[in-house]
Amino acid sequence: MRSPALLAVLVLLGAATGCATDQGYLPIVATRPVDLDLRGVDVAKFPIKRDVGASDTRVTSFLFIPTHDGPRLDRAIERALERNGGDLLTRVHVRTRQYWLPLLSFETLSVVGDAVDIPNVDQPPGPVFSALSTQNASVIGFQITGAPRVEGVEAEALVQFILWIPTDVESPTLQEVVNEALARGNGNLITGATVEHWWWVLPFVYGQEGWRVRGAVVRAN
Repeated sequence: MRSPALLAVLVLLGAATGCATDQGYLPIVATRPVDLDLRGVDVAKFPIKRDVGASDTRVTSFLFIPTHDGPRLDRAIERALERNGGDLLTRVHVRTRQYWLPLLSFETLSVVGDAVDIPNVDQPPGPVFSALSTQNASVIGFQITGAPRVEGVEAEALVQFILWIPTDVESPTLQEVVNEALARGNGNLITGATVEHWWWVLPFVYGQEGWRVRGAVVRAN
């Protein structure tokens, strides 16, 4: 039997207008401080759970006032890892879906990927991403310490909506912003990364959607 709270959510979803965005593909994402230098270890033998998923949903505006509390990538990633006993996710697809009602808007960020359990590693999640990349680089099994590194690299993409008309023909995506950060740092992996995403709208008047990534860009080889 469905609970009253679940029924209320289903009613809201049925009444809400929404749109979905494919935010891109991330070959590796880690919210836990794992050591990626696994040379000499048979990575193929690591326990892997395929196509695991999780999401994070937040109210983005209420009574036309932005809450400044959008869904976060790290919360979705960590939920997927907690449910499946992994230490990092690989082959991750990220999607967002926004919904708006006359007095309320909310957004869901979903991730689906493979949870990799690294033996003898049991680290709690940290405040930043220990590994983040959009490139199919062989970052697992290579020396990270001592690799060429550029600290404090930041990239941001933002679109505004004025009277429902966007200032750009395409919404910014996570993959676009991570690619830009990697290009600025001339690397293939971001460590110590923070990821921010925001979306809110005042119906028929104004809205914003954007991504910001900041961290140290490493050239792992």
